[in-house]
Amino acid sequence: AMILLSWGAFYLQLKTDSERTVRNAFLQTDNLARTFEEHSLRTVENVRQVLFSLKEIYEKRGGGVVRTFEEAANASVARYAIRSREAQGNLFNLLSIADEKGDLVLSSQVPFNPVNIVARPFFRAHRDGEKGFLVGSPILRTATGKWYIHMSLPIEKQDGSFGGVVLASVNPFYFSGFYRQVSLGARGTVLLVGAGGTILAGTVEGGETPFGASIADSGLLTAMKAGEAGALECAGLPDGILRLFSYRKVSPYPLYVVAGREKNGVFAEYRRRRAAGLFSLVVFNAFVLVFFGASVRALKKERQAEERFRNFFEQNSVGFALVAADSAWIHFNG
Repeated sequence: AMILLSWGAFYLQLKTDSERTVRNAFLQTDNLARTFEEHSLRTVENVRQVLFSLKEIYEKRGGGVVRTFEEAANASVARYAIRSREAQGNLFNLLSIADEKGDLVLSSQVPFNPVNIVARPFFRAHRDGEKGFLVGSPILRTATGKWYIHMSLPIEKQDGSFGGVVLASVNPFYFSGFYRQVSLGARGTVLLVGAGGTILAGTVEGGETPFGASIADSGLLTAMKAGEAGALECAGLPDGILRLFSYRKVSPYPLYVVAGREKNGVFAEYRRRRAAGLFSLVVFNAFVLVFFGASVRALKKERQAEERFRNFFEQNSVGFALVAADSAWIHFNG
């Protein structure tokens, strides 16, 4: 009974400890997700404000028709980009304006490189009627070997028709650098994820951030679509590692911040406590077995001695009697 009770108490203790470990891990990831959500919101909102300002200037001045305006606007865009880099740690790789045909007419790039972006998904989306702020998937520029995220707003002509796009090529490592300020342990991760499940930016402890990879088929994206904030345990990333995730939507934008800790790492200390507790329990059970074994042997010897005395007393041919100290008869074999 003592052994069964000790194992029952040990099981309940392990269950409570496991639940507390998971609860604390989710609390930590949720606090981080909340912090990074606020940072991401401020950053994305700042990008949108920069693009809106450039869009407003460009629309009011009638586009790049006049050469002098083109030069002035180009210088303005360049100054904006330079100041943003200084103030925000190189948030922008590039700021550009494209006309309705997809030709870049203005850019902060020096020297200016006129290219056509008509085939880009964000350009086609705005041309087809999307009026809002768009955040694209990460792209690795082969010429520079750098990653960037497209964020864009449409330009309207005076008659309301499509006039092009104003575009920011945002450095995803700006987000990653901020996320790396905390450690979530081996294989811990903080990610910025698009509504479609594309990983835009982030960091993975001890591994490469899978920029542009998709988590569309994972339970993590399913949970994210079901609510603006939450927590779950799943293997949500392409590496297949089981993690404890917390996520929060960067409202009003179609973006999510995800913070996760590897379950193996979360339970490392719990497993050490479990091993120590198991060792103590085994030692206690061994003591109980030895104690009760010795008690049983002592009791058995005592009964054997009593039995020998009784046999000797009852079956002996010589008369024996047990007499109390006050000379009262207790027992005799006669």
